Amino acid sequence: MIMRITNGMTNRNFNYNLHKNLTRMNKIDNQLNTGKEINKISDDPAKASKIMRLKTDIAKNAQYNKNIVDATNHLDVTDKALEQANDGLQKMRELLVSAGNATYGSDERAALKEEISQLVNKMGDILNTTFDGKYIFGGERIDQKPVEISKDPISGNIKLDYNGKNGQQITQVELDQIKHPLEMEISSGVKIDYGVNAIQMLEFKDKDGNDINLMESFGEILQNLDATDETAYKKLITKNLEQIDNALQNISNIRGQIGSKQNRMEDALERNEEEKFNIKEILSSIEDIDFAEKTIDYVTAMTMYTASLQASSKIMQPSLIDYLR
Repeated sequence: MIMRITNGMTNRNFNYNLHKNLTRMNKIDNQLNTGKEINKISDDPAKASKIMRLKTDIAKNAQYNKNIVDATNHLDVTDKALEQANDGLQKMRELLVSAGNATYGSDERAALKEEISQLVNKMGDILNTTFDGKYIFGGERIDQKPVEISKDPISGNIKLDYNGKNGQQITQVELDQIKHPLEMEISSGVKIDYGVNAIQMLEFKDKDGNDINLMESFGEILQNLDATDETAYKKLITKNLEQIDNALQNISNIRGQIGSKQNRMEDALERNEEEKFNIKEILSSIEDIDFAEKTIDYVTAMTMYTASLQASSKIMQPSLIDYLR
């Protein structure tokens, strides 16, 4: 049986091919306009899915880099505050050494006490340093100052205490919040703690493992400066001086840790930048078009469409004889 090819079948076939060529030409034209190979998911679902995953990875990478920059800024401010604390303690040490001068009378001792009181007050201010509206030595309790500066109701000497909520005595829960380290995710699954808290600065151990409470040391120094007996005064250049030396060593140790973390942040940022470059290269190889190649494709598609249009205009005009058949 011979199948008869009707004009309707011919017309439908030409219409189909004409539409196909037009669609291809429009798709290439859109690609040239956007510079992208995939402009909607239906263009290539598999590639579109991969592109979305890569863009998600780039967004995550950008967040990690922001975290690194934020943590690095925090570390820089912390190190500057530690430098100021070190300078204050170094000055206090010099004053304690001068306290051993046998010629000092009550006036000189009163002047020493006033200067050391100012240094204790300065230490409190340093521990209450803020950055970006947050207390940098407050641990995870970033919204409240960690240290309260006040005067002892009995001696009248300036003193430092941990600051409780609403001026109340600090609770164990609040102390735990101060101790809790600040953490930041710097790459996928990698977190780093980058904070220093007030407790690390005020409570530590000496080289022999003995506990030192710097708040108590400050109080004892001021008390010994008030003393009239020689025994109490000698403590200034022995026990108290050693406590300040240990405090200076503690700050030096903490600053060493800060420096290591700053170096780690720099390395992490460099790795993340390299990873971002690699991801973008992969994304570009999938998503971006080759303009020269795509221009040739467009000219080819337009030629095919024009030829189809010309051919169909001739074939789809049936003659009277064709109709009579």
